[in-house]
Amino acid sequence: MRPKILPDNVTYILLLNACTILRDEKQGKTIHNELLSSLNIQHVHLQNALIDFYGKINQINIAEKIFYEMNLRETSTYNTLMKAYLVNNMPLKVLELFEQMKQSDLNTIGLLSFKPDLITFMAICDACEKLGLLNSPDSSYEQYNWKRIFSRISTTVK
Repeated sequence: MRPKILPDNVTYILLLNACTILRDEKQGKTIHNELLSSLNIQHVHLQNALIDFYGKINQINIAEKIFYEMNLRETSTYNTLMKAYLVNNMPLKVLELFEQMKQSDLNTIGLLSFKPDLITFMAICDACEKLGLLNSPDSSYEQYNWKRIFSRISTTVK
């Protein structure tokens, strides 16, 4: 009898990415359920892949649930949810999440600082463009301190 070979986190990430590309909701959910039953879901990149999958199949509530239940988040985690918001035409949520990111100087275990990167900057620019904030200053535009936001991002990206 041959020993059973179980997939590792990298395999699951690749499978979820394939489901995302193919928009295979059924198979992606099957993989998610398998991960839940095996308790093998506490890997940040695996959780990012799940957020990406659910965001792209228009189940943003599940993507948000995964995000907010994570023990450890990285900048890439915030970026993944920001992209999911953009895919689901929720640009204001991108800006709200960026505000949360700025408030979370340290993650839950106090090791990593959340620093916006180029992908964060692109998501913010896309959100601002969708909201029409790049073309005409209005009251929504004025509520954000754009100079501070862009200076923080530009110093991080350098």
